[in-house]
Amino acid sequence: KTSQTTQDAQALKHKIATQQANLDVLSVEKLEIAKEELLYATWEKEKLEENYSQTLQQQDDLLAKMKQMEKELERERDNVNKLSKKLQDAEAKRHELATQNANKYALASGELEAARK
Repeated sequence: KTSQTTQDAQALKHKIATQQANLDVLSVEKLEIAKEELLYATWEKEKLEENYSQTLQQQDDLLAKMKQMEKELERERDNVNKLSKKLQDAEAKRHELATQNANKYALASGELEAARK
């Protein structure tokens, strides 16, 4: 009876050791899978951060370009305003000269008419 109990104990001890070994293998496999998942998640996070950084840089570049274009637009407005002022001045001068010419013509016509009489 003692021999059977010892054999049963030995068999049970062997069964427990085998199950423990199987659990250890499963635990190691689960740890390996978790490690791979963590590496992938870390890689994904780095990619997202890189994309976010690039997006921020593109935004900064676009804002700088917009500010530059606003300055160029303001310069163009100033140029148009200056040209418009020059055009107004030229029109005023043309009108003044046309009036002077008309007055000279009227005066010359009057003198010619007087000389004919």
